[in-house]
Amino acid sequence: MHVRRFTPPDVRASQTKDLRRADKLGLPPAKTRSAYGNAPAVQRAVRVSRLVLTVFVVLQIADGLITFGAVQAFGPSAEGNPVLQTWIQLLGPGVTLLAAKTFACGAAALLYSAGHNKTLAALTTLLICLGVGPWLALLGTLS
Repeated sequence: MHVRRFTPPDVRASQTKDLRRADKLGLPPAKTRSAYGNAPAVQRAVRVSRLVLTVFVVLQIADGLITFGAVQAFGPSAEGNPVLQTWIQLLGPGVTLLAAKTFACGAAALLYSAGHNKTLAALTTLLICLGVGPWLALLGTLS
């Protein structure tokens, strides 16, 4: 019994011949690999994007904890963001930083679920360079 493969609508008529030939051999031709999906490449991309999301969340937590300690030691001026400085003065550092970091992680989850992995990777890089990196450099000089 011959099982017909589904031909996606974006596959051109010239590729239909390749699909028939591949059916006889039992292997998808190289031209149609994108039509069927390349499972190892997709799995690798999913793993990388999950890793980027995980690193982003871990860095947000680290930044929040370091900032909380700095605000406790040096006051609200230790926070570089003037909007967060104002909210820290109004609500306190715990509530403000928890809300800000929760919002950032939620936004990152939305980017991840929408497939904007390059944007998430760029934001993670910015967080390393502008958020956690300067704190670690400062803490390294204090030790």
